[in-house]
Amino acid sequence: MRTMVSARDWILVLFGRFIRARGGWVSVRQLVEMLDALGSDAASTRTAVSRMKRSGFIAAETRDTLAGYRLTEDGEVFFADGDRRVVERSVPDGRWVLASFSVPESQRKVRYQIRTRLTDLGFGQESAGLLLAPAGLTAEAERTLRRAQLDSWVSLWVADFGSLGDISEVVSRTWDLDRLGSGYALYVSNASDALERSHGDDADVFVQYMRLNNAWRELRYLDPGLPADACGDRWPQPRAADLAEEVERRLRPAADRHYDAVTAGLRTMETT
Repeated sequence: MRTMVSARDWILVLFGRFIRARGGWVSVRQLVEMLDALGSDAASTRTAVSRMKRSGFIAAETRDTLAGYRLTEDGEVFFADGDRRVVERSVPDGRWVLASFSVPESQRKVRYQIRTRLTDLGFGQESAGLLLAPAGLTAEAERTLRRAQLDSWVSLWVADFGSLGDISEVVSRTWDLDRLGSGYALYVSNASDALERSHGDDADVFVQYMRLNNAWRELRYLDPGLPADACGDRWPQPRAADLAEEVERRLRPAADRHYDAVTAGLRTMETT
Protein backbone atom coordinates (compact mmCIF):
# COMPACT_ATOMS: atom_id res chain seq x y z
CA MET A 1 0.00 0.00 0.00
CA ARG A 2 1.19 3.53 -0.74
CA THR A 3 2.08 5.68 2.25
CA MET A 4 2.01 9.04 0.44
CA VAL A 5 -1.33 10.53 -0.53
CA SER A 6 -1.27 12.38 -3.86
CA ALA A 7 -3.19 15.53 -4.71
CA ARG A 8 -5.39 13.45 -7.02
CA ASP A 9 -6.23 11.12 -4.12
CA TRP A 10 -7.28 14.04 -1.92
CA ILE A 11 -9.38 15.53 -4.73
CA LEU A 12 -11.14 12.22 -5.31
CA VAL A 13 -12.01 11.93 -1.62
CA LEU A 14 -13.14 15.57 -1.37
CA PHE A 15 -15.41 15.30 -4.41
CA GLY A 16 -16.63 11.83 -3.53
CA ARG A 17 -17.40 12.37 0.15
CA PHE A 18 -18.02 16.13 0.48
CA ILE A 19 -18.33 18.24 -2.69
CA ARG A 20 -20.66 15.87 -4.54
CA ALA A 21 -23.07 15.90 -1.59
CA ARG A 22 -23.12 19.72 -1.71
CA GLY A 23 -24.10 20.27 -5.32
CA GLY A 24 -20.93 19.08 -7.05
CA TRP A 25 -19.23 22.50 -7.29
CA VAL A 26 -16.29 24.01 -5.39
CA SER A 27 -14.41 27.27 -5.84
CA VAL A 28 -10.78 27.19 -6.91
CA ARG A 29 -9.70 28.90 -3.69
CA GLN A 30 -11.63 26.48 -1.50
CA LEU A 31 -10.12 23.48 -3.26
CA VAL A 32 -6.55 24.83 -3.23
CA GLU A 33 -6.65 25.88 0.43
CA MET A 34 -8.33 22.65 1.55
CA LEU A 35 -5.62 20.60 -0.17
CA ASP A 36 -2.91 22.88 1.20
CA ALA A 37 -4.15 22.09 4.71
CA LEU A 38 -3.83 18.40 3.82
CA GLY A 39 -0.21 18.85 2.74
CA SER A 40 -0.63 19.18 -1.04
CA ASP A 41 1.11 22.19 -2.59
CA ALA A 42 -0.64 24.41 -5.11
CA ALA A 43 1.42 23.16 -8.08
CA SER A 44 0.50 19.52 -7.38
CA THR A 45 -3.14 20.50 -6.96
CA ARG A 46 -3.20 22.37 -10.29
CA THR A 47 -1.60 19.40 -12.06
CA ALA A 48 -4.11 16.95 -10.59
CA VAL A 49 -7.04 19.22 -11.47
CA SER A 50 -5.79 19.60 -15.05
CA ARG A 51 -5.61 15.84 -15.46
CA MET A 52 -9.12 15.37 -14.08
CA LYS A 53 -10.39 18.03 -16.48
CA ARG A 54 -8.72 16.25 -19.42
CA SER A 55 -10.32 13.00 -18.26
CA GLY A 56 -13.71 14.70 -18.46
CA PHE A 57 -14.64 14.24 -14.79
CA ILE A 58 -14.70 17.92 -13.83
CA ALA A 59 -15.11 21.16 -15.75
CA ALA A 60 -14.35 24.81 -14.99
CA GLU A 61 -17.42 26.85 -14.06
CA THR A 62 -17.83 30.34 -12.56
CA ARG A 63 -20.61 30.91 -10.05
CA ASP A 64 -21.37 34.30 -8.52
CA THR A 65 -18.14 35.65 -10.06
CA LEU A 66 -16.14 32.88 -8.32
CA ALA A 67 -13.99 30.58 -10.45
CA GLY A 68 -14.49 26.94 -9.62
CA TYR A 69 -14.98 23.38 -10.79
CA ARG A 70 -18.09 21.24 -11.17
CA LEU A 71 -18.65 17.56 -11.75
CA THR A 72 -19.55 16.62 -15.31
CA GLU A 73 -22.06 13.90 -16.23
CA ASP A 74 -19.15 11.47 -16.64
CA GLY A 75 -17.90 12.57 -13.24
CA GLU A 76 -21.26 11.86 -11.64
CA VAL A 77 -21.23 8.35 -13.14
CA PHE A 78 -17.64 7.83 -12.00
CA PHE A 79 -18.40 8.80 -8.41
CA ALA A 80 -21.66 6.85 -8.36
CA ASP A 81 -19.64 3.78 -9.36
CA GLY A 82 -17.20 4.69 -6.60
CA ASP A 83 -20.01 4.81 -4.03
CA ARG A 84 -21.13 1.34 -5.02
CA ARG A 85 -17.56 0.12 -4.73
CA VAL A 86 -16.37 1.98 -1.63
CA VAL A 87 -19.45 2.70 0.48
CA GLU A 88 -21.91 -0.08 -0.24
CA ARG A 89 -21.19 -3.51 1.18
CA SER A 90 -21.79 -6.01 -1.60
CA VAL A 91 -21.85 -9.79 -1.28
CA PRO A 92 -20.37 -11.82 -4.18
CA ASP A 93 -22.95 -14.06 -5.84
CA GLY A 94 -20.45 -16.65 -7.05
CA ARG A 95 -20.46 -15.53 -10.68
CA TRP A 96 -17.52 -14.03 -12.56
CA VAL A 97 -17.12 -11.58 -15.42
CA LEU A 98 -14.48 -12.58 -17.99
CA ALA A 99 -12.93 -9.96 -20.25
CA SER A 100 -11.33 -11.43 -23.36
CA PHE A 101 -9.52 -9.51 -26.09
CA SER A 102 -7.13 -10.09 -28.93
CA VAL A 103 -5.24 -7.04 -30.16
CA PRO A 104 -2.72 -7.18 -33.05
CA GLU A 105 0.92 -6.33 -32.37
CA SER A 106 0.51 -3.11 -34.36
CA GLN A 107 -1.98 -1.94 -31.69
CA ARG A 108 0.13 -2.63 -28.60
CA LYS A 109 -0.93 0.69 -27.09
CA VAL A 110 -4.58 -0.43 -27.18
CA ARG A 111 -3.65 -3.72 -25.49
CA TYR A 112 -1.90 -1.80 -22.72
CA GLN A 113 -4.85 0.59 -22.30
CA ILE A 114 -7.33 -2.29 -21.97
CA ARG A 115 -5.23 -4.04 -19.34
CA THR A 116 -4.66 -0.80 -17.44
CA ARG A 117 -8.33 0.20 -17.39
CA LEU A 118 -9.47 -3.23 -16.23
CA THR A 119 -6.73 -3.80 -13.65
CA ASP A 120 -7.44 -0.32 -12.25
CA LEU A 121 -10.96 -1.64 -11.58
CA GLY A 122 -9.54 -4.68 -9.78
CA PHE A 123 -9.61 -7.25 -12.58
CA GLY A 124 -6.97 -9.98 -12.28
CA GLN A 125 -5.10 -11.36 -15.29
CA GLU A 126 -5.71 -15.08 -15.72
CA SER A 127 -3.82 -15.30 -19.03
CA ALA A 128 -2.43 -13.01 -21.76
CA GLY A 129 -5.79 -12.06 -23.22
CA LEU A 130 -8.15 -12.96 -20.37
CA LEU A 131 -8.93 -10.97 -17.25
CA LEU A 132 -11.59 -11.75 -14.66
CA ALA A 133 -13.37 -10.27 -11.66
CA PRO A 134 -16.50 -10.94 -9.61
CA ALA A 135 -19.59 -10.36 -11.77
CA GLY A 136 -20.65 -7.32 -9.75
CA LEU A 137 -18.09 -5.28 -11.72
CA THR A 138 -19.69 -6.00 -15.10
CA ALA A 139 -21.60 -2.74 -15.54
CA GLU A 140 -18.73 -0.61 -14.25
CA ALA A 141 -16.33 -2.35 -16.63
CA GLU A 142 -18.71 -1.71 -19.55
CA ARG A 143 -18.96 1.99 -18.72
CA THR A 144 -15.20 2.32 -18.25
CA LEU A 145 -14.37 0.65 -21.57
CA ARG A 146 -16.99 2.68 -23.47
CA ARG A 147 -15.79 5.94 -21.92
CA ALA A 148 -12.24 5.11 -23.06
CA GLN A 149 -13.52 4.00 -26.51
CA LEU A 150 -12.02 0.54 -25.98
CA ASP A 151 -15.27 -1.44 -25.94
CA SER A 152 -15.00 -2.60 -29.58
CA TRP A 153 -11.87 -4.60 -28.69
CA VAL A 154 -13.26 -6.47 -25.68
CA SER A 155 -15.86 -9.18 -25.08
CA LEU A 156 -17.35 -9.52 -21.59
CA TRP A 157 -18.77 -12.85 -20.43
CA VAL A 158 -20.59 -13.59 -17.17
CA ALA A 159 -20.28 -17.17 -15.99
CA ASP A 160 -20.24 -19.54 -13.03
CA PHE A 161 -17.07 -21.33 -12.01
CA GLY A 162 -17.18 -24.89 -13.34
CA SER A 163 -16.74 -28.25 -11.65
CA LEU A 164 -13.05 -28.58 -12.56
CA GLY A 165 -10.33 -26.79 -10.66
CA ASP A 166 -10.30 -24.93 -7.36
CA ILE A 167 -11.55 -21.34 -7.19
CA SER A 168 -9.21 -20.65 -4.25
CA GLU A 169 -6.23 -21.55 -6.42
CA VAL A 170 -7.50 -19.35 -9.24
CA VAL A 171 -7.92 -16.41 -6.87
CA SER A 172 -4.52 -16.89 -5.20
CA ARG A 173 -2.61 -16.96 -8.50
CA THR A 174 -4.60 -14.12 -10.09
CA TRP A 175 -4.55 -11.59 -7.23
CA ASP A 176 -1.80 -10.68 -4.79
CA LEU A 177 -3.58 -11.85 -1.63
CA ASP A 178 -0.53 -11.19 0.56
CA ARG A 179 -0.50 -7.55 -0.47
CA LEU A 180 -4.26 -7.23 -0.08
CA GLY A 181 -4.30 -8.99 3.26
CA SER A 182 -1.51 -6.76 4.58
CA GLY A 183 -3.40 -3.69 3.36
CA TYR A 184 -6.60 -4.74 5.11
CA ALA A 185 -4.70 -5.57 8.31
CA LEU A 186 -3.06 -2.13 8.26
CA TYR A 187 -6.45 -0.50 7.72
CA VAL A 188 -7.85 -2.42 10.71
CA SER A 189 -4.99 -1.16 12.88
CA ASN A 190 -5.24 2.47 11.72
CA ALA A 191 -9.04 2.61 11.87
CA SER A 192 -9.07 1.08 15.36
CA ASP A 193 -6.58 3.70 16.56
CA ALA A 194 -8.52 6.55 14.96
CA LEU A 195 -11.80 5.41 16.50
CA GLU A 196 -10.20 5.26 19.94
CA ARG A 197 -9.07 8.89 19.46
CA SER A 198 -12.31 10.07 17.84
CA HIS A 199 -13.04 12.72 20.49
CA GLY A 200 -10.47 15.25 19.26
CA ASP A 201 -11.33 18.55 17.61
CA ASP A 202 -13.13 18.52 14.26
CA ALA A 203 -10.01 19.46 12.27
CA ASP A 204 -8.07 16.46 13.57
CA VAL A 205 -11.00 14.13 12.97
CA PHE A 206 -11.36 15.50 9.44
CA VAL A 207 -7.74 14.60 8.58
CA GLN A 208 -8.14 11.12 10.08
CA TYR A 209 -11.37 10.60 8.16
CA MET A 210 -9.77 11.73 4.90
CA ARG A 211 -6.78 9.41 5.34
CA LEU A 212 -8.91 6.41 6.25
CA ASN A 213 -11.36 7.06 3.43
CA ASN A 214 -8.54 7.26 0.91
CA ALA A 215 -6.95 4.06 2.25
CA TRP A 216 -10.28 2.23 2.08
CA ARG A 217 -10.94 3.52 -1.46
CA GLU A 218 -7.52 2.29 -2.58
CA LEU A 219 -8.15 -1.16 -1.09
CA ARG A 220 -11.57 -1.46 -2.70
CA TYR A 221 -10.04 -0.86 -6.13
CA LEU A 222 -7.33 -3.45 -5.53
CA ASP A 223 -9.94 -5.93 -4.31
CA PRO A 224 -12.84 -6.22 -6.76
CA GLY A 225 -15.00 -7.95 -4.15
CA LEU A 226 -13.32 -11.33 -3.90
CA PRO A 227 -15.31 -13.99 -2.02
CA ALA A 228 -13.87 -14.35 1.48
CA ASP A 229 -14.11 -18.14 1.40
CA ALA A 230 -11.70 -18.19 -1.58
CA CYS A 231 -9.10 -16.02 0.16
CA GLY A 232 -7.92 -18.34 2.91
CA ASP A 233 -8.43 -18.56 6.65
CA ARG A 234 -8.48 -15.40 8.78
CA TRP A 235 -9.01 -13.15 5.75
CA PRO A 236 -9.11 -9.62 7.29
CA GLN A 237 -11.45 -7.98 4.77
CA PRO A 238 -14.72 -8.57 6.71
CA ARG A 239 -13.27 -6.99 9.87
CA ALA A 240 -11.93 -4.09 7.82
CA ALA A 241 -15.37 -3.59 6.24
CA ASP A 242 -16.98 -3.48 9.69
CA LEU A 243 -14.54 -0.78 10.74
CA ALA A 244 -15.06 1.20 7.52
CA GLU A 245 -18.76 1.39 8.35
CA GLU A 246 -17.95 2.46 11.91
CA VAL A 247 -15.57 5.15 10.62
CA GLU A 248 -18.36 6.50 8.42
CA ARG A 249 -20.82 6.48 11.29
CA ARG A 250 -18.62 7.96 14.01
CA LEU A 251 -16.10 10.22 12.23
CA ARG A 252 -18.17 11.57 9.35
CA PRO A 253 -20.26 14.07 11.41
CA ALA A 254 -17.17 15.88 12.76
CA ALA A 255 -15.52 15.76 9.32
CA ASP A 256 -18.65 17.33 7.80
CA ARG A 257 -18.68 20.09 10.41
CA HIS A 258 -15.04 20.94 9.72
CA TYR A 259 -15.44 20.94 5.94
CA ASP A 260 -18.53 23.18 6.13
CA ALA A 261 -16.88 25.59 8.59
CA VAL A 262 -13.73 25.96 6.49
CA THR A 263 -15.49 26.37 3.14
CA ALA A 264 -18.04 28.80 4.62
CA GLY A 265 -15.22 30.93 6.01
CA LEU A 266 -13.37 30.93 2.70
CA ARG A 267 -16.53 31.79 0.78
CA THR A 268 -17.13 34.79 3.08
CA MET A 269 -13.58 35.99 2.37
CA GLU A 270 -14.06 35.51 -1.39
CA THR A 271 -17.27 37.56 -1.55
CA THR A 272 -16.15 40.47 0.63
